[in-house]
Amino acid sequence: MKKKIIALFIAAILLTSCGQVSMSTPSVPTPTLTNTPTLLPIITLTPNPTPTVEIKTIDQIVCIDEGHLSEESNVGWLSHYMGSLNSEERNIGLVAIYTGNTIDGEFFYAYKPIEMKVKGCLKAGQTLILYMFDNEGKLAATLTGYFPAYTDSGDKLYRQGIFGTFTDELTGKDTPLQLYEDYASGDSLDHEYQTAGVNDDSLIDQAAMNFLIWSATDQKERVAQMIEYPIQVYFGGKRKWIENEAEFLSNYDSIFTTDFKETLKKAVPKHMFAKWSGIMLLSGEVWFNADGKVISLISR
Repeated sequence: MKKKIIALFIAAILLTSCGQVSMSTPSVPTPTLTNTPTLLPIITLTPNPTPTVEIKTIDQIVCIDEGHLSEESNVGWLSHYMGSLNSEERNIGLVAIYTGNTIDGEFFYAYKPIEMKVKGCLKAGQTLILYMFDNEGKLAATLTGYFPAYTDSGDKLYRQGIFGTFTDELTGKDTPLQLYEDYASGDSLDHEYQTAGVNDDSLIDQAAMNFLIWSATDQKERVAQMIEYPIQVYFGGKRKWIENEAEFLSNYDSIFTTDFKETLKKAVPKHMFAKWSGIMLLSGEVWFNADGKVISLISR
């Protein structure tokens, strides 16, 4: 009897042991992977600012579309500005044409034979940067500015102006600048006087220069030869028709007074106002026809 009980006890232990084995999950070894790249942490990169391109030639200038001038402005027209550099009175000028947000033109000094090609961009239709190039195509100056609604003294502007800073690229010197639009025309940079029937602008510019030089140096005969006769001349407080060269020479000193000569010194013999009847020097003191002849004189 004892032997049977012992045998049954051993059998029970064996059965229990077998059940535990059958219920357990066998341990699976983790395989070793080869040629698996190491995973790097995710990094968020902040892009660097767009690098500033150093402008050296006019061909480098490409304007990004950031807004145009308002509809009331002279988009597509040739705008003529005169103004001051370093607070001097009307010693600089700018002719510019706006195409979209691109500006093309010429910058000049009123009393110096210096002229620079201009190209620049508008930003959001409110500010601008102009690059100015000398006769050799080298960057000579830059103008950073804006279109003011009011003057420095608080008066409202009723014509377009450009206020800003003129930077000499050679010296790095910054100078305050103010320009005011004199007028706008439908002409182009290549033919500013076509309204008056002029085919070659340089002919008129040279005629104006000759007139100023010869009158300043009292080369009377040369001045007289530039006149289209008969001519109406205002001098001595009244108007008079002068019929020929001899009559003009006899009245020369009465016309070219000291005051009139001082006025002529302020003339800019280029980028002049033009209309169908002629080309105007100064504020109408001298008018030229399409052939470069003087057709009107006003000696104030």
